[in-house]
Parts: sequence; C-alpha cells; structure tokens
Amino acid sequence: MMKRKHFLIAALSVMAGLLGTSCSDNIDDNTLPATMEAIASGGNRFTGEGGTLEILIYSDVEYDVKCDADWISRIISRSTPVNNLERFDIRPYPIAADMTPRTADITISYPGTEQIVYTIEQTPIDIFRFNIENVSATYIPSAGGTLTITINTNLEYSVNTSDQSWISLMPNGPYHMPAFTIAENKDTEARSGKIIFSTAELGETTVEFTQAPFIIDKGISTPDQLMDFAAAVNSGSTLEPWLNDDQEVVLLADIDMTGRQWTPAGNLRGSTITNGATTLGNDGHAFCGIFNGNGHTIRNLTMSTDSEQCYGLFGVLSSATVKNLVIDTSCTMQIVNEGMGTGSAYGFIAGLAFQSTIYNVTVEGTVLESVINKGARKAMGTIAGIAGYAYSSTISDCRFSGIIRQVKSDMYDNSLGSGVAGIIGFSRATSSQPLVIENCVNSGYIYAEANRVAGILGSTSGNFTLRNCENSGIVHAGAAEAAKAGWSAGLRVGGILGFSSNTKASNKCLIESCTNSGTVVCDADAKTQTGGILGLVRNLTLNDVSNTGCVIANSGSIAGLICGQLQCADKPTVISANVSGRFAHSYTGSENGINPQNPVEITADNYFIYAAGNITGSNSGIWDTSNVKFR
Repeated sequence: MMKRKHFLIAALSVMAGLLGTSCSDNIDDNTLPATMEAIASGGNRFTGEGGTLEILIYSDVEYDVKCDADWISRIISRSTPVNNLERFDIRPYPIAADMTPRTADITISYPGTEQIVYTIEQTPIDIFRFNIENVSATYIPSAGGTLTITINTNLEYSVNTSDQSWISLMPNGPYHMPAFTIAENKDTEARSGKIIFSTAELGETTVEFTQAPFIIDKGISTPDQLMDFAAAVNSGSTLEPWLNDDQEVVLLADIDMTGRQWTPAGNLRGSTITNGATTLGNDGHAFCGIFNGNGHTIRNLTMSTDSEQCYGLFGVLSSATVKNLVIDTSCTMQIVNEGMGTGSAYGFIAGLAFQSTIYNVTVEGTVLESVINKGARKAMGTIAGIAGYAYSSTISDCRFSGIIRQVKSDMYDNSLGSGVAGIIGFSRATSSQPLVIENCVNSGYIYAEANRVAGILGSTSGNFTLRNCENSGIVHAGAAEAAKAGWSAGLRVGGILGFSSNTKASNKCLIESCTNSGTVVCDADAKTQTGGILGLVRNLTLNDVSNTGCVIANSGSIAGLICGQLQCADKPTVISANVSGRFAHSYTGSENGINPQNPVEITADNYFIYAAGNITGSNSGIWDTSNVKFR
C-alpha cells in the first residue's frame, strides 16, 4: 500500500477582531484568535493522466478557495469553521504538439489576511513525437548503397521518395530504423535525394542527401583495352586514357584474355643482353611508366614467340614499375627460339627489366616446353617466372607457384649461357644501383636442361642482394642438351642461386636470411655443382642461410646442402649457415612426384660433411663449424 505524504502548507493565526467578520454566537470576538491549517495528501505533481488532489483544512474561520486554471475543478466545496476535506479533480493533459509541463495555483484565503497558495504542476505523459535522430550518411557514393535513418516517434507515418525510382524502402525493416536502397548513379552529375516522412498529427519531415556522380575511371577494364594499351606503348603514343590521378596505368577489373594473341607492351629490340654491360636497343619502345594491377588477375593469357628478343606481358621495362598483379594458372608461355644471334630474355611479367621495380606480383602460370638454342654458340638466353633478365632492378614480394615444365638450351659457358629460375633468370647490376631481390618465394616446379638453374635467381654478375627469399618448390636441372652441344663445363644449380661469377672484392654480393625448404635435383656430370642454397660460392657473403630441404645429385657430382663448391681463393665471407634436411644420390618419380632414394638424414654428427660438396683453396676459417652449424 502506498504511503501518503502530508505536507504542512501554512497556518494562519489572526485576531478575530482584526478580520472584520463575525464568528459563532458561542465565541467571544475578543477572546480567541482565528486559525487555519491546510495539509495536502499526495504531493503537488501530477502526470498527464491527471488525478485527485486532497487538501485537509483545519480552520475556525470561513475561508475562500480559488483556482486559476480550468483544468482543475473543485469537487467538494464547504466553507465552515470545521475540519474540511477539499478535493480537486486534475484533468488529463491531452496529447498535442510541442507540449511542456503546465502549472496552476490553488489559493486558500481568509479575507484581509495572508493567503495560502498551493502550486500544482502537471507533466504530459507523452507528446506527438517524430524526430530524426540519425542519418547513416548524407553523401552516398556513386556506386550506391544503403541509407539508414533512425527515428524517434510514437506516431504512424508514411514514406514518400518523391517519385525518385533510384531510392527504395527496404521491406521488413525495423519501424524505428527504416533502411533505403540507393541505386548506382550512372550520370556524370551528382544528384540530390529526398525521403519524406508524413504523419497526420505533425505533417512532413524531410531527409535530404546527395549522391556522388559516376566517374569514368581511367584504366584498363577489358581485354581490348589491355591490347590497346600495349599497342600504344609500342607505337610511342600517349597513355593518358589509362592513367589515373597518380599517373599510374591501372587495372580496374580482372582481365580474361581468351582467344587473343598477345604482343608484349614494350617491344624494344636490339638490346645488349650479355654477361657484360647491358644497353637498351633503339628499335621500338620500352614501357617506362607505372603499371598497377590493383590486385586484379589476368587469366587465359597465351604467350608464344619464335622471334622476339624480349617477351612477356611486357617485353622491356625501363625505369618502370609493375606491381600488385596476379597471372593465374590458366596463363601459358612457350618460347621456340633457335638460332637468334643476340641474347634473349623471357618472363611472364617481363623479358628484360632495366633499372625497374617489380613488386607484389604472383605468377601461377606454366612455361610449356621451350627451346632457346643458339646452335651451341656463346650467347645469353634466360627464362623465368617473373622476369628473364633484370639489370640494376629491385624485385620484391613476388611469388612463383607455377610450372616451368621443360626448357632446353644448348648454350653452355662459364660466362654466358642459359639461366632459368622461378623469379629471375639472369641479373647484372652497377655498383651504384645493385640488384635487389627480397621477400620472394618459389613454390613452383622447375625443370630445365640449362646450365644455370635455381628457385630464385639463375645466374648473376656484379652487385646483388638476395634477402629473405625462400625456395619451397622443386628445382630440377639436367645436362642432356649440354651433352648434345658438346659442353662439359658443368651446371650450376641451387635452391636460391645457381651461380655468381663475381670475383671482385669491390663488388657487394650478399645472400642473407634465405632458406631452401624444397627439393633441388640435378642430373649432370662430375663438373656440375649443386647446392640447397647455391651451386658455386665465389666472392660473396653468406649470412643466416639455411637448408631444411633435400638435395639430390648424381654420385660423383659436386653437391652439398648449402653449396656445391666453395672457392676460398675468391675470398667469400660466411657469417652463418644452418644445415639440416636430407641428401640423396638418386630418386624415383617425376615433376612434383620426385622422391629421394635412400636419403641420408642430416644430424648433428654428419651435417658438416654434407654442408658443402667441395672446398677449394686455403680455407683459413672461411668455412668451419663455428659458422656452419646444424639446425
């Protein structure tokens, strides 16, 4: 049961003679003062439903009661000098717009004396509400989207989009949070939208917003546009139709090249591709800009040639950048180049990358059976998953997970020859701008009958850095074509690097934090050098290199889990090398199904024996158990 509060409002004490009124005949006008008390029950605040106010008045004089509001009425009205219960009806506060609490005064008085004023306050139980509390966006992108409006209301409402068919109310949405679908704006002008909410009580409330105009992005979004771009590069025409605001040629969508014969962008010919100084030709044009794939994929690109000197998605890159691109498993490349007198270079991304950058590129395609024979002449021929030949360039965060099924070459020579690899076939660099290959991975399958074969870099001369790269795929080299050509100088094969010809102390050559966790296989003669990291160590630095994979080499060939041969006379520096994995002389199976036969499991007791196949010259601490360790 609710306890009722009692409030003492006032007490009046007056002399009857001063009041100017008569009292009962039984009361002496000059003996008793006039008194009056008023006690209210329940307080002075009421809700919109209204209610009853009771005031108990103790008085020995007549009094008067007045109220200044028509929403309060007196129910019992007695004015005699006895204990009286005055009751007042507080009427409901009707719902209306813009309501605020209301007040009124009840005045109890005795003529000629101080009044007792009792103030009543009534708060509406509710009001007509229709408030827009939140709009999820007032600027909608041209592509369209969803616009959500949060409403605080206690009224029924209707929605009108002013005959704007591109705005539609989503069905079955929350009543207080309607959502609207905004269609794509295909107009090149911005457009304004209105959503009108209507209630019978309050009228209309409008939400307005703007939708961005359709912007015709400059870039490549179709196969024909990619073909047109390549043709513009090759003709020396402007690339403006494909350049974004950052002056990059960009892919705006995945590209399916089914049924199209590809001509590389950058058809420059006549370049010098040798083990010596590299110069660009002057017949045609190289690509010299920035190509941003935007993470998109090129599919069903078929590349084949029997005449191009440099071939790939790009023929020749010069001071260019290619980045953020995927060449998927449906893409193929096949080279049949027999007898070309000059050097040649082939790669899925570029044939020749001259002082350029290739970044964040993935190649999953397949090099079909290819031939780069020169009639047993001394010449340079390279094939790789990313770029055939890289000169003073930077290749980073690139991945080859495809297949180089069979490359045949009869070019075998210690200074020139054929280079095949997952990332770069051959490289050369100046002292001021060394080659850098970092954060690159070969996880694909490579088989080549060529004299320089590796997972990352086939062969190099000059200054280079290989850092944080890994071969986790299968690198398989054979010497059948060498035998046909009459070469017997031996192959150079490695999980990371096949061969470095550098012997100059002034050159900076570094292999750092690189790992072979895959399988390196070589079918070759006694002069062949095969290693989990590299085939031949000359003047270079090895730091934090590791082999955890398997090396398989013919019995009698020169092979080791880190390197095939260490030539101490060239003054290499070995800071640290870590050895584990397996070593075998034979295998069964083919391609990804190769299995070593009777492999030696590497332990702390035998690791040093298998770390290097051969050490020549005076060791003098270059290679010992202090820097070559079991891991």
